[in-house]
Order: sequence, then C-alpha cells, then structure tokens
Amino acid sequence: MEFISKKQQAIIDFIEKFSFEFHYPPSIREIAVAMGHQSISTTHGFIKHLENKKLLSWRRNQQRAIVLTIKGMNQVIKAGASEINAKAEL
Repeated sequence: MEFISKKQQAIIDFIEKFSFEFHYPPSIREIAVAMGHQSISTTHGFIKHLENKKLLSWRRNQQRAIVLTIKGMNQVIKAGASEINAKAEL
C-alpha cells in the first residue's frame, strides 16, 4: 500500500463527504477553498498526485469530474477504521 499524506487523505475525505452530501463531485475550486489553499495550482498538484496513485479519476475537460476510484473509496474506509481503532484504544 502506498503512503498517503495527511493532506492527501484530507482531500480524499473531502471529495467523499462532498459527493455524498450533494450527490455530485466537488469542483477543483471547492476543494481548494476547503483545504485552505491560496492557489488552485496547489490543489491541482495534489489532485494529480492522487490520480497517479490511482485513488481518484479526473477528466480535466469536464466540470465536476473528480471522482474517487474503488481504491480511493477503500482508502476512505481504511482511514475511518484506523480512526475508530485509535479512539477505542484511549
């Protein structure tokens, strides 16, 4: 399993929660605002790295076309389970 940074995990979690709540994926600008990025290009770099890790799919010429892959959804589940286990150990 590839290493996922906390910032990358935050983006994956945001995409999953946004998509679940609104029934469509977020725009790159919405991701940038949610992550506190001053520049869209910063967000673009994170998205590109996540796409290279096959955690999401991004069709660049379409609006709202950033979606999690099955591998990305598994990462959301894995991170959630790790968080639950960490709370249980307290």
